[in-house]
Amino acid sequence: MQGFGIKFPVVLDNDYGTWNAYDNSYWPRKYIIDIDGYIAFDHIGEGGYDETEQKIQELLAEKMVRDKQSAALVPTGIVKVTSTQPSDVGSPETYFGAGRNQYLANGIPSQSGEQKLTFPGSINLNELNLVGAWNFENEFAQTTVPQDKIIYRYSAKNVYFVASSQTPNKVEVLRDGAALTKDIAGSDIIFENGHSYLLIHDDRLYNIVSDHSGAGEHTLQFIIESPGLYAFTFTFG
Repeated sequence: MQGFGIKFPVVLDNDYGTWNAYDNSYWPRKYIIDIDGYIAFDHIGEGGYDETEQKIQELLAEKMVRDKQSAALVPTGIVKVTSTQPSDVGSPETYFGAGRNQYLANGIPSQSGEQKLTFPGSINLNELNLVGAWNFENEFAQTTVPQDKIIYRYSAKNVYFVASSQTPNKVEVLRDGAALTKDIAGSDIIFENGHSYLLIHDDRLYNIVSDHSGAGEHTLQFIIESPGLYAFTFTFG
């Protein structure tokens, strides 16, 4: 929160208390609560932005009247998106943990515990491949031996990785078998002697690829130096 300069309150729901209280099974999902504490608007998934904004304005106007203020102070405009380009992201958010790792291609999805995984014969788009010895928990997969690998063929412009490590862990990053170059490297990539690396320690989102030439289909490979890395999620933009 400090790193991004966010000052307003942000609720964490690590134990799914709020998620379960609303009997939710979708992500993302938007709920808008009115001044009396009732759900006044409920939208599943992306989209519905104009409808969401209109409902917010309506409920703010209602609150202003209840507070004996002028409802005319509430903005009424709708911001229109000028770009008509469809998203170039062709890869889904991909989870490593046994709770939601349905894209795991060379292991047993949805199974907790240690699995020893070997290099697959082929790498298909949007399939998560892990090499070495990995311990699967519900929310993450953990490396257990040196030089464990992650291999993923993606279709997108940007690649992000949510991870942490017990101690600083050096990860070599390759795209299509070669080191990243500065024109495609994300902000967390470091360069040493012609190689591209990540240094993972803090529990956060790491910026891996930011390809200024646009979206494309590529194979990403991580070679993880030490045990103790927790891999949570790949996301794409």
